[in-house]
Amino acid sequence: MELATTLADASSCEKHATYEVLLLKSKNNKIDKSTISGDQNTLRVFEQELDAILSFKEVMNRIANDLSQFEENLSESLKHNEFLDLKLIRELYVTSAALLRICQKVPYAEHVPFSLAAISYFVKPNDGNDDINSIDGFEDDKQVLVMVIRQFKLEDQIESEIKEMQKNGEIKSA
Repeated sequence: MELATTLADASSCEKHATYEVLLLKSKNNKIDKSTISGDQNTLRVFEQELDAILSFKEVMNRIANDLSQFEENLSESLKHNEFLDLKLIRELYVTSAALLRICQKVPYAEHVPFSLAAISYFVKPNDGNDDINSIDGFEDDKQVLVMVIRQFKLEDQIESEIKEMQKNGEIKSA
């Protein structure tokens, strides 16, 4: 499926537009708070909840956990399919980890929901193609990650993050 067709889908555009409006309102503090009279605690808790939703905190935490579990799950998968492309899987893992770090640094960026969905797609073994029981099971994961990275022009940021991760000893150099 062509990226332009996917992104032009009306439902996708509508969700994106809604996100943009919510983001603009929260960043510019244009929500009419006058209806909450005198109760600063209510307003503070509401703003915390709004921030958590708009910044995808819970989703990022879940995906970070899933990504950290991925290597452990991969060892088990290798017992069932010795023909998995480990070089590709490592590349996708490192790219996903770098992409997640970028999302964590700029949680309100336009690419974040798309990036998180791509990472989540990668860590799920039963996505578009069965990752474990197919020789080319991770090709679809690669296509999804590449689509998002190219659409939002994140190549340089990914490369920079990977270098930083290598420098910090978080991942080994290729």
